[in-house]
Amino acid sequence: MLQGSPDKVRAALTIDPKDGINIHQIAAQINSGRLKTSAIKLDPLPTSQDINVTLEHIPLDKLIELLNINGLSARGSLSGTLPIVWHSDYSFDIKHTELVAQDKGYISYKSANGLPKGDAAFNLIAELFQDFQYDSLRIILEKPSNDDLSATLDILGKNPKVQKGRPVHLKLNTSGKLMSLL
Repeated sequence: MLQGSPDKVRAALTIDPKDGINIHQIAAQINSGRLKTSAIKLDPLPTSQDINVTLEHIPLDKLIELLNINGLSARGSLSGTLPIVWHSDYSFDIKHTELVAQDKGYISYKSANGLPKGDAAFNLIAELFQDFQYDSLRIILEKPSNDDLSATLDILGKNPKVQKGRPVHLKLNTSGKLMSLL
């Protein structure tokens, strides 16, 4: 469930008896980052409409706070555009999206209960993410109408305490009913 809120939100809209309700843009300030949308028609609601949500330098720590992910911390920012198709039944699709880190940063995940032991690859990834300092980070998202979200984390960096700080390129893929986690 999403938690928290943006710092400032602005919306420009018109209400016209002939044309209905139209939002020209919604803009939000999130710390030093910005979020803005393309135009949205609310009434009459079209069968479907394309809405672009543009993220500019959205701080990772603020996203983690909004998503309420315990044990996860990060520094850095993401930018990109989420091309969303909003349907009249209030369902939505996310077309192929890439959110890219604008600078170097870090990701740290420390579970309160400790992570379960897995195979060697899982254990190495868990150890890396205790203090992963990334040089590049890219998140790829796609969600067709069936509500299955696919997400890919493509990250290059290192943990200075693991394997003598050797650079590691990880590409982690997941898919399924991930929207329920949000």
